[in-house]
Amino acid sequence: MTMITKLRARVSPEAISKVTRIFNGTLDDIFNELFQNARRAGAGRITVTADHAADACLITVSDDGAGIADPVYLLSLGASDWPDECRAREDPAGMGFFSLAGLDTVVSSRSADGAFSLAITGDAWTGEADIDVLPFDGPRGTTIAFRFDPQPDGKLERCVEAAARFLPLSVSYNGKDLARADFLADTHKVIEREGFRIGVFRDRHSPHVATLNFHGVTLKHAFPVVKEVHHTQWSVQVDVIDAPDLVLVLPARKEIYRNAALDRLVTLCREAIFSVIREEPFHRLSFENWLEASLYHDNFPQAVRQLPLWYPTLARDSYREVPQFADLEPGAAIYDDTDSFDAVTFGRALRRSNGGEMHRLGGPEPRAFYEPITNFIGYPWYDALPAFVRTGE
Repeated sequence: MTMITKLRARVSPEAISKVTRIFNGTLDDIFNELFQNARRAGAGRITVTADHAADACLITVSDDGAGIADPVYLLSLGASDWPDECRAREDPAGMGFFSLAGLDTVVSSRSADGAFSLAITGDAWTGEADIDVLPFDGPRGTTIAFRFDPQPDGKLERCVEAAARFLPLSVSYNGKDLARADFLADTHKVIEREGFRIGVFRDRHSPHVATLNFHGVTLKHAFPVVKEVHHTQWSVQVDVIDAPDLVLVLPARKEIYRNAALDRLVTLCREAIFSVIREEPFHRLSFENWLEASLYHDNFPQAVRQLPLWYPTLARDSYREVPQFADLEPGAAIYDDTDSFDAVTFGRALRRSNGGEMHRLGGPEPRAFYEPITNFIGYPWYDALPAFVRTGE
């Protein structure tokens, strides 16, 4: 055997036999991929129709875009003839059409270079059978019809609505125009930076909500969340406008590929959150978060000089309300009770000293006691407060 000295990576021809397993074959994937192809082709409108039968559902997706110039690219996994501008802007994979793999499909398309129609059956998807390319006399654009399993009432329409909701072009289903929405609707503030629209939301964060809109395809990503101490929680959602370096994991594109562009986006999100907090009348950022905010914005104000008024906690208390913050009074100090016995004893002493107020010490040197907030340790105003703790019997 002769030892080779050079080689190159390649795709085995046998890979085409596994093409039906590249996508999971759901209607969500199919509509997302077909709608994205229509958008890239410059379509202004997509029309979806569905004819339901007992044993199958015939679904047709038509667009008025530029059409497909060469059917060879359509059936070449990983190849596409998108313009250079589109390739640079979005990094299309040339795999989206194969979301239909395994389904009986008819494609008809007219472009500036010509027109064709072809029918793809199950074994043709895996390269086991030839596909006849026939003439087509229809209008410019592309129409794709495919057979799918029967669907429960309303499910098909919901899938189309979900794929169309944030798409930047009109979509109709069986003659009905579908609603479109701004991905960043109800945001507290939208900040545009480096090809992204970053929406900063106040007290509206859920791990079950999509956080990225990639030209109509939405997905969930754990973008930064900043929680102030017993105060507002800030989160973000991102609408991609023109960010060619941010790409999705192929082929299904259900998560963001981790690269420098994603790292930069995360930084932009944190910067956006802190810029919004800076515009608020006050904030209660932890000292650690404040240090980070100061890296993004010069002269970032410190957390407001407020702490929760001290009050005793009883041993039988199983629930403690969120503390109410108050401005620091003259003679402010921190009291850190170590247990319920200590708290009750100290509380009685305070009441006797001033006629009933739970947190205030009367006498010639009056003091107002506040709860400790360890997340504030480091702020000069907090560290300067006298702090008391019981040290013995």
